[in-house]
Amino acid sequence: MKIDQQGQKSEKIKRNCGSKFLAEFTLDKTTLSCSRLAVRDCSQEVISRFFPIIEALPKENVSQLKSTYDKSILTNKEQLQAVQHILAGTSHPYPYILFGPPGTGKTVTLVESIKQVYSKVRDSKIIVTAQSNLATDNLAQRLVKNGFIPKGTWPFLLLKLYHVIFVILGNIIRVYSKTLESSYNIPADLKKIGKFGLEYDRKMSKYRIICLTLTMCTALVGNRSI
Repeated sequence: MKIDQQGQKSEKIKRNCGSKFLAEFTLDKTTLSCSRLAVRDCSQEVISRFFPIIEALPKENVSQLKSTYDKSILTNKEQLQAVQHILAGTSHPYPYILFGPPGTGKTVTLVESIKQVYSKVRDSKIIVTAQSNLATDNLAQRLVKNGFIPKGTWPFLLLKLYHVIFVILGNIIRVYSKTLESSYNIPADLKKIGKFGLEYDRKMSKYRIICLTLTMCTALVGNRSI
């Protein structure tokens, strides 16, 4: 079935609405390969981190944040608690899972947590990932917007200077699949940090924040190029 850019059926199909069409769906081998790789490399230690027993959970030791980049988080108990626990690493080595229905602030909480870890854990290396390019772009855009400086707290000139240091001098990169180079339009605010193709070498390892899709993350395993 042919669909135009506005998501509407083409005129040809409208005229033949009584006709039958054969729809074929091909299997995505990339997804299967990634799943197979994950299962192969999943040791008992890794499994125990995703399914921990209650006795193995660490005790809470959380310091209170006095300031946040997004001021609205200070007035939201659940969001503030999540950011503080992620920053303190209270669930380490187990994952800290954010869950909730749409509109409850999961993305805001995640972006704030990334900013806090970046600024307070100086030797941190952060992989920011999502299932789709659109979702990954959304996270990257929120991270590069105004650098990591809270609005209204620094003079405009210093704000711009920080943005240049953070974005241009190699603290963050948004990596896209090489196969998208001729078809994907990188958002305007990500062009300075966007890169097609991933080659995990010394140049890539210098970045403290790497934004890429879940599929692209497989290239980081075994230092493969993609």
